[in-house]
This record gives sequence, C-alpha cells and structure tokens, in this order.
Amino acid sequence: YIKVHTDPGASGNVTVDYHEGTAVLKTGCDETAVFAIDAVDYNDTEAKNGRGFVELRDFGRDTGAVKVLPVMTERLSEEDAPVISYSFDVPSDAEYSICFVLEPTSPYSYGGGIDFVYKVNGGKTRRLAVLDKNYAPGVSADWQIGVMDHARYISDKIQCREGTNTISVLGCCPEVVLEKMILVREGEKLLMSYMGPPVRK
Repeated sequence: YIKVHTDPGASGNVTVDYHEGTAVLKTGCDETAVFAIDAVDYNDTEAKNGRGFVELRDFGRDTGAVKVLPVMTERLSEEDAPVISYSFDVPSDAEYSICFVLEPTSPYSYGGGIDFVYKVNGGKTRRLAVLDKNYAPGVSADWQIGVMDHARYISDKIQCREGTNTISVLGCCPEVVLEKMILVREGEKLLMSYMGPPVRK
C-alpha cells in the first residue's frame, strides 16, 4: 500500500507511507533562505525631474511590474534617475544570490545595450548588463529565450546583514521593466519551478 499526505507543520513537506516504512519528501523551503519580492511590493519611491517608477498591475507573468514613466528614450545619470526601494529582513549575515526578473525588452536604439543599476544598503552602485553583447532582436538566442520564457533573468551576488536590508533600483535605462527579485542564501538550492519561490509581503 502507499499513503501520501502533507504535513502543514513542516513547510509543506510530503510524507509517503509504504509497505517498507515512511519517506519524507521536502517540497517546501526556508523562507528566510529562499524567497522572492514582487516588484509591485516596494517600500519607497523617489521621482526626479517629473519621472518616476509606476506600477503596471497584472502585467507580465505574475502580479505586475514597475517601469519608469513617462516614457523616455535617453539614459539617465545616477544622479537624475528615479529610485524604487525594497526592504527585507534576514536572520544573520550571509551572502545571497539575487536574480532580477525583467520583461524581455529590446534596446530602443538598434545595437544598443540595457543596463540594470542598483545598490545594496546604500553602498556602491552596481551595474549589470542585461543583454548578451551579440544580442540582435529577432535573431539571437538571447532574444529567442526571452520571447519563449516571457522573462529575462540577470543575477549577482550580494552580502546581506542581519536584520533589515534594502535594495534600491535606479531607473537609468528606459527599457527596464522589473517584475520580481529572487534571493537565495549561500548553500541553499532554488528548486525548479515556473513561478519561483514564495513571495515576501
């Protein structure tokens, strides 16, 4: 015989009873070690020169996204860029992998690039290239994967401190549309899924 049941007290684990004993399948995760933050669940925004981050509800694969509006074609300096901030708590100092989930947009100018610009706890500005250097709309593998996944993923490593941490995203590039951030503590594994880990509110 086989009997399968869930244990709500064990992070969603599944227990399987069978003729030779019992097996526990870990299907949940430690939500301080692996979690997501939806882009629309921000803590604060700062508009500059009439531009600011705006919520795009029910946009993309999840609850929505954020983008700088009104629409602009030029890039902004760090000093002139609007800012959107996200805060979260962790139980101890640790390194985390952070993945930013973006809409798979293309550069407004052919052959141009897209940068994702952010800071951790008010520290040094970090600038990540969103596109492969050989990116070509309608041609390159990077473009094809973005279309099929309806998302683009860029990753980095950050150091978090015990207590509250803040990620500040700078709207320097007009093409950036942020949907979500996924954080995974060093030593933990992100389980395969389409929608990602639990969302912090």
